[in-house]
Amino acid sequence: AFCYGLGGPLTGIQDLGSATMFANFRMFGGSNHYLLPAALLQRFEIGPYSGGLIRVEDTNSTWIRHITNYPGDLTSAIAQEARDLLAAGGHSTKYFNAMLNVESSPRIYPQLLSDELLKSSANQNQNVPNIRFTIPASDLQRLIYEARHINESFSLTYAQLPGTTGDELWRSYATKSLHEIHFNQTGHLVHCLTDDAPCDSDMIENFFYSQPAWILKKLLLAMPYPILEDNATELHCFGP
Repeated sequence: AFCYGLGGPLTGIQDLGSATMFANFRMFGGSNHYLLPAALLQRFEIGPYSGGLIRVEDTNSTWIRHITNYPGDLTSAIAQEARDLLAAGGHSTKYFNAMLNVESSPRIYPQLLSDELLKSSANQNQNVPNIRFTIPASDLQRLIYEARHINESFSLTYAQLPGTTGDELWRSYATKSLHEIHFNQTGHLVHCLTDDAPCDSDMIENFFYSQPAWILKKLLLAMPYPILEDNATELHCFGP
C-alpha cells in the first residue's frame, strides 16, 4: 500500500492510476506538494526517465487533439448553469480531464480505428481550440509513435524546457529549444527543424522513430498539464 500510495508519484514511475486522484498533484516539472518531492527519476534524468519536460505549442494531429483529446478539455460537457457558478467563484470555468481518452480502447487498440472515425475526428478537430500543455518527453515520444502508426499526416510544434523543475511561468514560457516537425501519411518525417536548423540525425532516429522504453510503456501514462493564457501562478485543476 505504501509503495502504491507514495512510491509511484515520488519516484515518477507511475502517474495515471496512482493514488493522486482529486489531489491536483503536479508530478512533472516540480512538485506542488507542501512537503514531498515528486518524479525524482525525471528530475535527476535517470535512464529512460530522462528527457525533461515538453511544452506542446501547437499541432493539427487528429490523434493528439481529438482522439486522445490532449490536454483533456471537457468544458463543453459542463452545463452552462454550472459554468456560471464556477465563474461567480472566480474559476476559469475550464474543466480538464484526459483520463477517459488516455485509457480508452482506441489508445490501447489503435488498429480498431476506422477511416470514417478518423475523418470525422479530423473535421471536429478543426473546431477545437488549441490549448498548450506540458508532458514528459517520453510521453511525447509515445504520442508521436501512435500518431505515425494510424497513418495520419500531421505537424507538431513543441518546446523543450530548460532544466527539469520550475514554476508556472517557467512551464508556460521558458524555452531551451523549439522544434517543428511534420510527418506524412506513411509515417515518414518530411520536415524537422530545431531552432530553425535541421534536426540532429541521432534525435530523429532515437526519438521520432523509436518507442519509449518498455517500462515507461507498461507503467507510466502521464497526465497532460494544461496551460491557460492568464499568467497563472498555480497549476490549473485537472483530472477527476
